[in-house]
Amino acid sequence: MKVIVLANQDWGITAIEIFRKLDIEILKVFTHPVTMDPNDTVWYNSVKKKCEEYKISVSERTTLQNEDIERIEEMKPDVLFSINWRRLISKKLINIPKHGCINIHPSLLPKYRGISPLNWAVLNGEKETGVTVHYIDESADTGDIIIQKKIPILFEDTTADIYQKALNIYPELLTETIEMIRNGCVKPINQKTLEAGFFVSKRFPNDGKIFWNFDRLKIYNLIRGLCDPYPNAFFIYNGETFHVKEAKLSEIDFRGPPGRVCAINDKEMVVTCGTDHSRNQGLTITKIVLAPQHTFSFLPENEINIKEKFTKLWINLQ
Repeated sequence: MKVIVLANQDWGITAIEIFRKLDIEILKVFTHPVTMDPNDTVWYNSVKKKCEEYKISVSERTTLQNEDIERIEEMKPDVLFSINWRRLISKKLINIPKHGCINIHPSLLPKYRGISPLNWAVLNGEKETGVTVHYIDESADTGDIIIQKKIPILFEDTTADIYQKALNIYPELLTETIEMIRNGCVKPINQKTLEAGFFVSKRFPNDGKIFWNFDRLKIYNLIRGLCDPYPNAFFIYNGETFHVKEAKLSEIDFRGPPGRVCAINDKEMVVTCGTDHSRNQGLTITKIVLAPQHTFSFLPENEINIKEKFTKLWINLQ
């Protein structure tokens, strides 16, 4: 089998390792160049470096050019794999490979099409998500499903935990997909025959602001959904921005106005959330850092002693 690979970051590196293990001929790899986004270098590895290590032809592209598509057509690939590629695939390119173009998406399609699906699943308090291998059509993540596998989301799981779970099952799914193609036994499922799906949008750092009038469970999910290495949930106090790294629901019943600090010691503080005073509103924050001057930069953060910074009870957080 001869393949073209559009790949980026850890998912792309894993795919290249699998293709080599299965003795698949990688005709060409296209990967995105490193950008000014710190995420590209802080917690992802380079597909380009991996290809150079294995002496695989690789080019960096923000998006494919006409000459790239013409070159791919000349190479006559059996399959094109899109793995964490950030651009839609053109109709002309979709029609080139003998066995089609295939994408790997970290959700249970048709739910959570689009960007940041793992973060959104945790933010929404889902009990499960998954990884889907599907054919590419002209829209984002709407093509026929080849195979998918579920991943449980535990109550204490963060997005980083789910990311690793997804990455762990990914080799098995990709291997099964390749064997199905080789054996001619793919039975694609049209997404229109399944329950209605939906798209999720790209998230930005400012989306992580905590609104204390939200229910404590919603805020808890926001915090674990935006855990390291993602831009964290945050609040403002006395003109300073604080990133919340860890939290849990308070077992002790606290009630009061949203954003009120009701208990505090060296290691944690309890803040009341929401406006429903008929039930426990307490959220225990267990790890906070003072953000750098540039709030969402990846400069070193300063973990603080909670009691030293928040010296008074009954203060209101913004």
